[in-house]
Amino acid sequence: YTPGHTRGHLSVLVRTARGEALLAGDAVYTRRSLRESLLPYKTYDDPQFLSSMAQLRAYGEQNPDAPLIPTHDAELWDELRELRS
Repeated sequence: YTPGHTRGHLSVLVRTARGEALLAGDAVYTRRSLRESLLPYKTYDDPQFLSSMAQLRAYGEQNPDAPLIPTHDAELWDELRELRS
C-alpha cells in the first residue's frame, strides 16, 4: 500500500526467475525522486506520498539486489531492456 500520489495507490512485489522486483508504479516517479525525496507537482496527499517513499527506500536498502522500478524512469527502463538482451 503506497498511497500519496493517488488515493489507494499500490506497489507490487513480483518474484521472477532472477529474483524479486518491486514495481513502484507512481509511488515515486524516478529513482532520483526517491533518493532526493522529490515530490511531483501534484499529489493527493503529500505526507502519505513521503511516507510511501520512505517505505520504498527502506525496502531498497534491505533488498539491494531487487530492482525498484518507478513508472516514469526512462533511464531505468533502458537498463532493464539491456538486461533482457
